[in-house]
Amino acid sequence: MKSNKGVTLVEIMTAVLIFLLGIAALFGVITQSVQSAKKAGLAYKAHNLAKSRLETLRSVSFSDLPSANETASAINEQGAADLNGSFVRNTTVTANYTGDGALTYVKVSVNYIYKGQQSPSPMEASTVIFNGG
Repeated sequence: MKSNKGVTLVEIMTAVLIFLLGIAALFGVITQSVQSAKKAGLAYKAHNLAKSRLETLRSVSFSDLPSANETASAINEQGAADLNGSFVRNTTVTANYTGDGALTYVKVSVNYIYKGQQSPSPMEASTVIFNGG
């Protein structure tokens, strides 16, 4: 009896194919992870931009708050108006909140733009500002 201790070409080709399929799957997972991390970073920045806008509006004169309404304003990462910005901000100001003239409701929503597409849901922050003076 003759003993075959070697590996055939078909066995080597099969092993290489299985290895390459595993590498391709791993590459797909890494690509998705990088995209998810990028989107998470943009969502975090959008949330911070919404909070920053609220803080800015808290320092505005109470009588000037209604003029802070804005719709689909393109902004950059610093919150400044920028037609090529990666974020879109909406600010809604509701005076006489719940019928009380001393209360104004402010809601800020910010969407990020990733690969030319606006995020499906905005990051939102809201507050009620009291006119104590």
